[in-house]
Amino acid sequence: MITNGDTGILKQLTALSPELVSDVSAFWDAVLNPEDDLGLPSAMRWRLAARIAGWLGDEDLAAAYRRICATNEDAVFISKELQKNLEEAIIAYANKVTNHLKSVSREDIDELVLAGLNTPQVVALSELFAFVNFECRLRMGLDAMHG
Repeated sequence: MITNGDTGILKQLTALSPELVSDVSAFWDAVLNPEDDLGLPSAMRWRLAARIAGWLGDEDLAAAYRRICATNEDAVFISKELQKNLEEAIIAYANKVTNHLKSVSREDIDELVLAGLNTPQVVALSELFAFVNFECRLRMGLDAMHG
């Protein structure tokens, strides 16, 4: 992660833009460990973040998110209220947003709602997916800058 434990990336980013580090840290907390999880537990968010980082080829970041899950005793993927089809719909949507963004449509959102999500939950997931994609791409850019 940029702000939790990845000191090399953190040092590079702090040297380039100290304000960004503070903003990224606050956003990390808001999307991955919010005070009100809206029925989307942090463990589920961390597991989704690990999947997204893996899809984008950032195995170090994916492993960091998996370590967070491993240290959380109640690290279930999804809350008991959410059914298996909803879990599959969320993963499919995360994959589409990450790997096929131009093909995302209103129908994809409608499928999430039909599977059981409400609008605030869809927004929360969208923020999570956007953040992890940003985080991975920022890390890739910093790696490219520094060889």
